[in-house]
Amino acid sequence: MTGYIRATLLTCSLASAACRASPNPRDTKTAAPVLQDGEQSRGSERLIRLAPTPPIRAVFLVDSTLVEVGTMERYLYHVAMRHDSSVDTLPGIATVARPTLVGDSLVLGVTCDSTTDAGYALFRYSAPSGQLGISDPSEDLRLAVSEPAFAPDGRYIAYIAFPGDATGTAVVRRWPSGELVLQTPSDTVPASDVTGGWASWTDVGHFELYMVIEGDRWVRFRGAVDPPSVVTDTVTPPAVR
Repeated sequence: MTGYIRATLLTCSLASAACRASPNPRDTKTAAPVLQDGEQSRGSERLIRLAPTPPIRAVFLVDSTLVEVGTMERYLYHVAMRHDSSVDTLPGIATVARPTLVGDSLVLGVTCDSTTDAGYALFRYSAPSGQLGISDPSEDLRLAVSEPAFAPDGRYIAYIAFPGDATGTAVVRRWPSGELVLQTPSDTVPASDVTGGWASWTDVGHFELYMVIEGDRWVRFRGAVDPPSVVTDTVTPPAVR
């Protein structure tokens, strides 16, 4: 399990680098979005009007594109939505991880976004309205190195925060308000490009987060949102032979 998570983090971190010109440094400012025909802006969210679709039965990744990151190659994908008798693809969305399907009508995830300085954004798609929203993440979520996860009911987002001072912390926020639900004390992390974070949910109220720390070790955070609680333990990967 540890080896899988370690490989997943490295893959996502390197693949994400293909979407950005810089490693999403601290205090990066987001450029104002350039709106195209059919787009609107609501606060910090850019809205794109698409055609409404029938209920969504599943989401999956398609149309992989191989990209070069240094001496390695990784894949970016489009997001496909399966309905009862058809399949649609979300236009303009490129990702390295499968998004979250909430019920049969809402898709939440991360997308590469060339209209922002950071190069990444969060997206939500509503099947009944056909509305695709692109928004900036919280300031402490560096999508270039940390892969967040939405709760199965879409009410929370969990991730590892890297403020840019060689520390990392586990964070859970309400979605989409951004209200802070839980934050752990900071741990020291190595100052390298492979520092990363990875999140998942075991059910609507329980999460797991993983973070690289000093000495090639991992911190695992397992917790709940109601009431907020977390248990922390350290995992040391086995030596590579």
